[in-house]
Amino acid sequence: MDVFNVKKGFASNSDTELIDRSGNVITQMTGNLNFVTPSPSLADLTTARNNFSAAYFHVYNGNMTYKAAKKSTRDILVSLLTREAKYVEYTGQNVEEILASSGFEVYDTAITTAPPSNIPVIDNAKDTGILGSIKLRLLKVKHAVVYELRYTKDDNPTTATWTHLVCQTRTEFIVNNLAPRTQYWFEARSISTKGDSGWSDPFRFSPR
Repeated sequence: MDVFNVKKGFASNSDTELIDRSGNVITQMTGNLNFVTPSPSLADLTTARNNFSAAYFHVYNGNMTYKAAKKSTRDILVSLLTREAKYVEYTGQNVEEILASSGFEVYDTAITTAPPSNIPVIDNAKDTGILGSIKLRLLKVKHAVVYELRYTKDDNPTTATWTHLVCQTRTEFIVNNLAPRTQYWFEARSISTKGDSGWSDPFRFSPR
């Protein structure tokens, strides 16, 4: 018999991944007749997400006075999301379609495949010596098949227009045709046989 579980481990998600995933759960569980008594309540989960999102954007835009608030509100959101996942797992009664309707990721414990790859960290970036060209390096993660990099000049990641580089197996990327002395935001993700890891936290760099 297949046993279906809800994927947890939210503490390992990047900040943007956590905001996206919690938002999807709130959307999918609102009015969902399969889960009529969410625990914690969707109102509490929404408040926690909004508080973390606000603190995250302050720090993202350079206001480091919100750094402690970002950590504490993130911890609260992770805790509530984990409790919600356990509620869904219990209430869903091992029915894959019902569990999936919650917005959480569902997996079959009977399937033995390689685990998903972790979210990579952008380690450093430096100019190549060519105008508008930089070399950016990721830290290698286990089980990754390829890596993907994207970048933008926009300040708000939720509305940003991203440029995506072609996926590659190497952890070192060369990015060309950047505007000199312009601030860019970079994000990376790994892709494995289980899918993508979600995007990393933004990395800021200005080419010379």
